[in-house]
Amino acid sequence: MNNKQDSRILHSKAWIREAFLQLLSEQPFEDITIKQITQKAGVSRQTFYAHYGQKEEVLGECIDLFFYELSLQIQNTTDLESLSSSLVMHLQEHEPFLRTLFQSNLDLFILRKLESFLSQVWLIPLMQARKYHSIIRDNDLVTFLAAGCFFTGKKIVSTKDPIDLDYYCKVLFSILHTLLQA
Repeated sequence: MNNKQDSRILHSKAWIREAFLQLLSEQPFEDITIKQITQKAGVSRQTFYAHYGQKEEVLGECIDLFFYELSLQIQNTTDLESLSSSLVMHLQEHEPFLRTLFQSNLDLFILRKLESFLSQVWLIPLMQARKYHSIIRDNDLVTFLAAGCFFTGKKIVSTKDPIDLDYYCKVLFSILHTLLQA
């Protein structure tokens, strides 16, 4: 595949994701159709199906990209305080995206993606390196940590008051510290 084709694929997928997110901010997930996505993105159904099998795959890719960007920010971070700060800053930077997701009643889908991210990218490798320990089984630890991060994130993006980043950094640090030192 040449660079021109690569560029077209990247652009098509980006247009599809942007159109999907715009529609998601306007209507419930279950009401969004492939036809609406392709019309808003300015691509054909054939182009959509060349990249995705269903709208859930678009949603999954949007969330995966969010976590990929986060993984770049926390790469090689083993200090819980720095990690907490990076997580909260990432949540704030992507507040419109997260607000759209949280308002779309996709909590379980988001939570499962968060669990997957934590176990594959950060938490389990950290535990295996023996930087931290816990008496809690790894899969339970991931579930507890994901729930704590998820609901903290949901609180951050749903509040109408000015966000006290220092406070939420401390909350996440407390969650991380408690679970990883148990």
